[in-house]
Amino acid sequence: MERFLLKLVIYISFLICFTLNVSAQYTITGNVNSSVYSCAAFSGNTIIYIANGTTNTNLSMNQTLDLYNSCSLGPIQFIVRNNASVDFSSGNNSLILPQGSSIIIEQGGNLIGGSCNSSERIYAGTHLIASCNGDEGADYTFNELILNGGYNYVKATVSPICGSGTASISVSVIPTPSASTTYELYDTESGGNIISTATAITNPYAATITTPSITSNTTYYIAATTGSLTTPRT
Repeated sequence: MERFLLKLVIYISFLICFTLNVSAQYTITGNVNSSVYSCAAFSGNTIIYIANGTTNTNLSMNQTLDLYNSCSLGPIQFIVRNNASVDFSSGNNSLILPQGSSIIIEQGGNLIGGSCNSSERIYAGTHLIASCNGDEGADYTFNELILNGGYNYVKATVSPICGSGTASISVSVIPTPSASTTYELYDTESGGNIISTATAITNPYAATITTPSITSNTTYYIAATTGSLTTPRT
């Protein structure tokens, strides 16, 4: 029987989606310092990759990288890929992403603390996502953020289907929402129409969303909305 796979672009496979829209991404590779980057480097991009998934990469946070207060950027996805590290050991600096952004840490990605104190921080806007040791009101320690796979994204799991038909996708939000959450399925990275929805009304606000009948490899995108907050599509 011919085998068809539903390809969901989740945090371990973002490269699939952006081969179609290369202008929307910026990739950092090699051993580099945060001080060499300015707002101009990231202008117009909605995804920042740390590494390409194969090349060893170390982004040394020798200076605070502020993409919120200093740059006119909308929400972005900051993706730490396999064989990549964001290294805070050179000093007590911060990574500040735009409001509404997500950070995704793929398997094999890492956050390195220096003295691992509360001054090594990651923000989304003014919200303190993580500090190395979790102090000062941070949601997570660096280690917890790594274990979660990131922050403010939809985690999705799908099994292959054989032959044509619908597929069921198990979806949840990291971190766990505190209220009813609606998941929306799209066939485009941005814009377009909602294909299917599923609403979770009880903790942990996870759901199963069903695709239309598919007959070939298909890429779908999912966003989750809780109240007035919507995650980026993954």
